Amino acid sequence: MIVSHSQLDKFRVCHWVYYVKYVLGLEPDREDDTARRLGTFAHDVYQAVGSGAAPDVHAAALALIDASPWIGEEHEFVSILAVLEARQQLGLIRPEIKDIEKQFMLRLAPEIMVTGYTDGTLPTGDLIEFKTTGQDLGQYFRFALKSLQLPIYALATGRLTITLDVTRRPALRPKSECKTRKAGEPMAEFGDRVKAVVMAEPDKYFQSRRVQLLACDIERARAEVIQTANEIWRCNEAGVWPRSASWATCPRCAYEGLCEVNYSGGEFAPPGYKLEEREGRHGISKNQ
Repeated sequence: MIVSHSQLDKFRVCHWVYYVKYVLGLEPDREDDTARRLGTFAHDVYQAVGSGAAPDVHAAALALIDASPWIGEEHEFVSILAVLEARQQLGLIRPEIKDIEKQFMLRLAPEIMVTGYTDGTLPTGDLIEFKTTGQDLGQYFRFALKSLQLPIYALATGRLTITLDVTRRPALRPKSECKTRKAGEPMAEFGDRVKAVVMAEPDKYFQSRRVQLLACDIERARAEVIQTANEIWRCNEAGVWPRSASWATCPRCAYEGLCEVNYSGGEFAPPGYKLEEREGRHGISKNQ
């Protein structure tokens, strides 16, 4: 069985969502997936500037757009670019990142392989992980430190110190038409407004923490990964994937509507979703 930390964390939240996402291969339509699109864009810009592939944030952003045109709304791009430019002006872009997107394959048991990619390595030797969120940063760090991601990366690389670098997306939108404004806010003005808000409170939008993992953290994570992977196998063998109903997670779940109608797969994806090929990566052969 080959799994990633994302799959393990998703299974621990809800077995049924794991089944729909990773076994059936059903994904929310990327055009509506604003958070992931913005997060990936910021992540790629940080890596490009930090590795020296681009001289600054603006050049990195333009190169990314040339390679893959922006498919979201214009104000989303203007907002995230303003955030990244504010970070650069504040001197918070990390230089000299190496080992960008380095893949690992970690065998934790004869039948369990964990795979993934680390974002990069700092000159100090620490791993660096870039994250983007719309949440309060304090809340985000509390969640992130409970994930299996960091201990899995430590197990795979032998590096027990990991810097978690988090950017918060501001909840700002362009001003609409009103009695004193005949047209909506121009994108240039909106970008300047976002940058000013972010630069006025940098600690609200940019934080990093150096996480030192202990041997006990690593061993606990190893045991949790093996147990979770075995539970995935048992669910697949039984053909039963229990739902985990919770007020904390269900209202924000991208699959809540499918849960209500007992979606169990099919040749065509329901509206708002698409089917992706699994190619045997996620799952279910214990002989892999």
